[in-house]
Amino acid sequence: MNARPLPSSLEAPESEPGAGRSAPAGAAYRGSAKSVEPDYRAVFESLPGLYLILTPKLFIADASDAYLGATMTRRGEILGRHIFEAFPKNPSDPDGTGIANLGRSLGSVLETGVADTMAVQQYDIRRPDGAFEERHWSAVNTAVRGGDGQVAFIVHRVEDVTEFVLQKNRSDRGTPAPGAEKMASEIFLRAQQIQDANRRLQSANEELEAFSYSISHDLRAPLRHIAGFADMLRDHLGDGTDSTGRHYLETIFRSAERMGRLIDELLAFSRLGRASMELVPVNLDQLVAEVRLTLLAECRGRSVTWNIVPLPEVRGDLTMMRQVFANLLGNAVKYSRRQPEAVIEIGTFRNQATDVVIFVRDNGAGFDMRHAGKLFGVFQRLHRESEFEGTGVGLAHVRRIVNRHGGRVWAEAYPDRGATFYLSLPSPAVLRPAPRLPAAYYGAEGETR
Repeated sequence: MNARPLPSSLEAPESEPGAGRSAPAGAAYRGSAKSVEPDYRAVFESLPGLYLILTPKLFIADASDAYLGATMTRRGEILGRHIFEAFPKNPSDPDGTGIANLGRSLGSVLETGVADTMAVQQYDIRRPDGAFEERHWSAVNTAVRGGDGQVAFIVHRVEDVTEFVLQKNRSDRGTPAPGAEKMASEIFLRAQQIQDANRRLQSANEELEAFSYSISHDLRAPLRHIAGFADMLRDHLGDGTDSTGRHYLETIFRSAERMGRLIDELLAFSRLGRASMELVPVNLDQLVAEVRLTLLAECRGRSVTWNIVPLPEVRGDLTMMRQVFANLLGNAVKYSRRQPEAVIEIGTFRNQATDVVIFVRDNGAGFDMRHAGKLFGVFQRLHRESEFEGTGVGLAHVRRIVNRHGGRVWAEAYPDRGATFYLSLPSPAVLRPAPRLPAAYYGAEGETR
């Protein structure tokens, strides 16, 4: 959904407690009688629907009065707070999945900009007295893009279906409830719509992967012909080729070689979507150390400082996770090579109740955040190949792998000041913090071992 910038009352910095502060009481219109401008914030807050406005970092910018009433909260208590801080998990229900599912949905909307309709979720609400009350919700999360085309806000719209779910549970136990049949038909219809949309999306993804695989195979034969006949032409001309002719032939060979690499990357990317996953415990400390060993050649002759904190042990596909860190660490080494003193930091933190975040930070070339939307696309590059080699597929691999693990990826950077890449994994994938490996395994500060 594209929209003009939201009113200034919704644009408070997301880190400030006063984000989305209440406007002075007054009419829902401003201006003279000849030029009437709606007070959009007053209009929004008085809507009968249950709406919450979130920033890209999931801080609450505003809420409709109806939403506040349904969640038994006050505007001043939740504005400026992270959604999962304002609405925490019910400690009496440690196996509840409502927060994790909402986190994945919001992450998907941030990543793709596509609205996501969730199935009915149990997400209990904390009452003013501190006790939790069972609640069931049907939610739709929609992106609002800013003038730069990036996601500026997320509209989180919910319907409270607690009464229906509880009536349905009573009916299942043999206690019919009035009106339950009508509500059941409405919920069933919504569930069917969600399932149909998911089936269409899955079918489209499968067709796209099959198309990519087929195209990649079909391109190989003519590419071999181009390289083969160029080689035969070089042999045929022999020493009679002048410098211009040799330049033309070398350009053909280099282009054919690059095209071959791109086809190989496209095939690998296509296979990745169909590859089966074998979920096992993965010690990220050990995995990072192993990946670093493969980067010794790239680091030789350079001053590279590695700052690494203990990382968690997670459940994932070992081969895929190795590819994620090979790409992220390889990029950090590559894009920092022009720095006299390269510094690469690998760390972790929790950003909400449901996610553990691992990040890789460097002090290299960085990039302009205006182009961040292209970063994880196939064959998308933010630097010229003459500056930094590559095919532009590595980060697309990273995103697909992390998505398949139920997480998401994003990045922050400044030109010539480095970049930070983040990947988050939902808490069910995190087993325990991994023990710190011996210091000698990582190497002394300021050198690469």
